[in-house]
Amino acid sequence: MPAKEAPAGAPPTDSRTRLLEAALRMIREKGFSATRVDDICAAAGLSKGSFFHHFESKEQLAVEAAAYWSATTGSLFRSAPYHALPEPRDRVLGYVEFRKAILRRAVPEFTCLVGTMVQEAYASNPAIREACERSISGHADEVAKDIALAKQRHAPGAKWTTESLAIFTQAVLQGAFVLAKARNGSAVAEECVDHLHRYLELLFPPPRTTEEPMLTTRAKGTFIWNELSTRDGKAAEKFYSSVLGWKGKDMSGPGGTYTIVSAGPADVGGIWTMPAEMAASGAPSMWLTYIGVDDVDAFTKRVSAAGGAVKRAPEDIPGIGRFAVVTDPQGAPFMLMTPASKEPRPAVPPDTAGHVAWRELHAGDGAAAFTFYSEFFGWTKGDALDMGPNGVYQTFFVDDVPTGGVFTKMPKAPSPFWLIYFHVPALDAAIERVNAGGGRLVDVPMQVPMGRWIAQCVDPQGAMFALIAPKR
Repeated sequence: MPAKEAPAGAPPTDSRTRLLEAALRMIREKGFSATRVDDICAAAGLSKGSFFHHFESKEQLAVEAAAYWSATTGSLFRSAPYHALPEPRDRVLGYVEFRKAILRRAVPEFTCLVGTMVQEAYASNPAIREACERSISGHADEVAKDIALAKQRHAPGAKWTTESLAIFTQAVLQGAFVLAKARNGSAVAEECVDHLHRYLELLFPPPRTTEEPMLTTRAKGTFIWNELSTRDGKAAEKFYSSVLGWKGKDMSGPGGTYTIVSAGPADVGGIWTMPAEMAASGAPSMWLTYIGVDDVDAFTKRVSAAGGAVKRAPEDIPGIGRFAVVTDPQGAPFMLMTPASKEPRPAVPPDTAGHVAWRELHAGDGAAAFTFYSEFFGWTKGDALDMGPNGVYQTFFVDDVPTGGVFTKMPKAPSPFWLIYFHVPALDAAIERVNAGGGRLVDVPMQVPMGRWIAQCVDPQGAMFALIAPKR
């Protein structure tokens, strides 16, 4: 497991901390016995005099390094996204997936310091062995808190103890680390963690209630999330917060910089800062919509077989779900996702300010596009509005709720895309905020059925979005 790194540009740490950080790196790379005091001093950029000012011996350093390891990795795990899941069973499984994600790093990065030291010093140095045991057991105690809640809810009659399962979980993970090092790669370790995940699922069977079919149906074809992919997430957060009144919560992790935005008590979506190399390649800023499915892998294959493209193969977001990035057969990108939790998201009343009010597909061929989505996700037709020379605007329902529209895009649109409409109380005031924040209008405001007003906009980084309001 990786130690938490200091942020780029952080001021130099004190000499004791520099020695501890160097010890964490060197011991995980070379092992305890092969790591010399000279190696640690050289890695820290300090003298042996400084080393022996803080530590009587390499053995004392090892004992204190174990405690330092617990503190730094504890901070990493406390900030992990699986803690936000409401269901303790999902948090336990999310923890396992989070550990699996760490395994995809380089071998020295996921190597456990205390696991490495105790294998070498368990018989020769009781103080190091005890320090390592405290670290491993302390981490297991944290995992045990969610295990205890999950057991109470899903396996109240089980004969095993919470503590034994927490220690077993650590035993599997530590063994997986050893195998990964033996084979110089993480594949075997990831398989072990997958088996652990399946075992925990068997220990904590999900409750079988009359709601389960409803939740499964809900997953298929429902819009479950919205995400802005952009070059500067902080700047985007500032812009949309000024226009739509959003509040941001930083949820950055191994997958990059990520902010969840909300309007009122409910989340609206996420803002993801694309990696520098992706931005440098010319990837555009854009809003993407997530469509829930029961099986991401199966649906991804179906999309590909139907003529769509797979832009990002299915993969897991630890503790959150499994997703893929695809396009429909005409090239409009969207996301597929199977959430880790089956609990429904809180319902948002219609016309809630700052939330998504409508979704619109600008398709290469509107009729063909609707056929694709309706066959895949079960959407049903609503009103078909005649737009004259611009063709037919086909509205659609998801679970009997009017949700969006599909039409053949205007010739000036370079490629098919999904456009997300956000609700605002008054259009003109919102447009002023767009302009003040550095965004711009794409076209003049327009009145649509039911007396509403819409405006299509572009944010300062080039992502297109739209506003809808009951009045100018």
